[in-house]
Amino acid sequence: MVPLVETYKMLTDGWIVAYSWYQVIANILVLIPLGFLTPILFKSLTKWWHILIVGCSTSLLIEVFQILTPQNVVDVDDLIFNTLGAMIGYGVYLLFIKLVKYFKLMNVVEKFEVPLKKPIIRVASVPISIMVLISCLASILAYYESTLCASLSDEELVTAHLSYEGEIISTSLEDYRLILKDDGEYLDLDIYQELPLNRVRMIGGSQWHPEYNEMNYEFMFLTDDFRVDDEAIFVIFGKNEAATQIKITYLEEEYIEELSPGNFLVVYPKIILMDDDSLYQLYDSKESKNFEVEFLSENGEVVNSL
Repeated sequence: MVPLVETYKMLTDGWIVAYSWYQVIANILVLIPLGFLTPILFKSLTKWWHILIVGCSTSLLIEVFQILTPQNVVDVDDLIFNTLGAMIGYGVYLLFIKLVKYFKLMNVVEKFEVPLKKPIIRVASVPISIMVLISCLASILAYYESTLCASLSDEELVTAHLSYEGEIISTSLEDYRLILKDDGEYLDLDIYQELPLNRVRMIGGSQWHPEYNEMNYEFMFLTDDFRVDDEAIFVIFGKNEAATQIKITYLEEEYIEELSPGNFLVVYPKIILMDDDSLYQLYDSKESKNFEVEFLSENGEVVNSL
């Protein structure tokens, strides 16, 4: 990942812009106290490059500790914004010292200086540990703020952020929960992934619009960053009026599921290997040599239109 590029995208056109700004501002603010207090407490660390090294090292330590947090994420952008925060704190220190000298209060500030009778690493371990603890707590808080409780019902998940009173169809496979909503003019599929500490997060979704899709269904191969690159889950949903069954054939193995009139949501119960290039032909309404979807009538005949 190129540093700052993904952050810029999330700050400008991402679907969680407010949360992205919160993350950036929090990452800057967290080390401002370090950049401000370090030259006050330690007389030998008053140069700008001292603070740059201290800020960068502290941020790197925080990122390493974040591997142990529920999110298990290390981000180069966080390192940059943390270090920027330390340098902003140093800028505040320079202004503060000018004011202190102007009002002739340096003797008061010097009382806060920590005598370095011990190695700097031992002396700095306490404030750095505090910063690491604050960062970890902030990371855990952000984790809980950006996720939902996995014990919530399907209706509670759907209405957690938006009001909804329509029909809901749901299913699950492995650590995924899929919820299909009928918004009248179109069908809306929300996909949630179960996370540690009994949490879930919406990782994506899809929609079926009758005016944009001649078929009465939509399908997708679900992949994400937590799955092996060539593995996917096949999902198909839509409106059914004529079929009683759906038959999915993958590598000559058939899977059949009963369908009722109305909305339907079907998940193929096994992992699909996306190393077969012919699978992508399905998106162009073409056939795949190893994968086929058929809708069947009550007498077993293929239904071409739902």
